Amino acid sequence: MKRRQGWLFFIIFLIAFSIYLLINYPFQLGLDLRGGSQLTLQLIKDKEEVTKDELASVKAVLDRRVNNLGVSESNLQTLGNNQLIIELPGEQDPLSASRVIGKTALLEFRTQTPNTFTELKTFQAQRLKDK
Repeated sequence: MKRRQGWLFFIIFLIAFSIYLLINYPFQLGLDLRGGSQLTLQLIKDKEEVTKDELASVKAVLDRRVNNLGVSESNLQTLGNNQLIIELPGEQDPLSASRVIGKTALLEFRTQTPNTFTELKTFQAQRLKDK
């Protein structure tokens, strides 16, 4: 009889511990259950084939851009010799994701003349508005 009570206590403990884990550590849903976007990018060169170094460098740049999106558990993998697959769980708008990923970086250096701070702020606000 004591042995049955021991097993019963052990089973109740396991059930209570399982409920505690489910409440405090919810499941991480992937792309198939939570939804999201999957983008396939193909590298095209005019007359030559894409080399592995070029593919790796494009993959590294895209990896940094995907990480800047703030998407958790994104996946970036190569497919063949010239394709990349990007999976973005939770990103419901593939158009905005493709804009951020495909956007060309722009860096400008200018010297600022004295007493033009208000013009600079107006210019920066206008540039942000145009995006």
